[in-house]
Amino acid sequence: MVELHKLLDQYKTLYLQFLSSGDPQYKTGYQNAYEAIEKTLASKQSEVDSEKRALQHFASSYEQSNADLQDITSGASGIVRDAQELHDEYETSKDRYDFWTAYPPPVQANVDVSVGYAILLRIGIFMMLLPILVYVGYLVPDLYGSSFKPHFPSEGQH
Repeated sequence: MVELHKLLDQYKTLYLQFLSSGDPQYKTGYQNAYEAIEKTLASKQSEVDSEKRALQHFASSYEQSNADLQDITSGASGIVRDAQELHDEYETSKDRYDFWTAYPPPVQANVDVSVGYAILLRIGIFMMLLPILVYVGYLVPDLYGSSFKPHFPSEGQH
């Protein structure tokens, strides 16, 4: 900015001297100063445009980053909620286990007799049905006219 102010002061001085004296040397000087002012303003305008683009890029990336942060935050809050539920479930299970180990349920000294009778009954039914099933399996081929005939050697053949 200081350079621009110097150029403006130089332009003003040279222009006033040209108006008062009419010397063409001052006219060339203030025209050169005017061109320098235009170049400085153009360079400053390009800097402003560059900064404007940079700010727009920053704003758009900030919006995207902000949206990403919101997604991460919502995911993290879900993880915290799940972690709290898991912790509560763990504490409940631990309390149950601690209580059970401190006060175990009584073990029954006798075995229920009905279970033994049920097992014996099943084994007995199977043992009675097995010979019947083997005999039926032997007779079934003959019931359907099987060509299987047992061959007994006659007395003359050995």
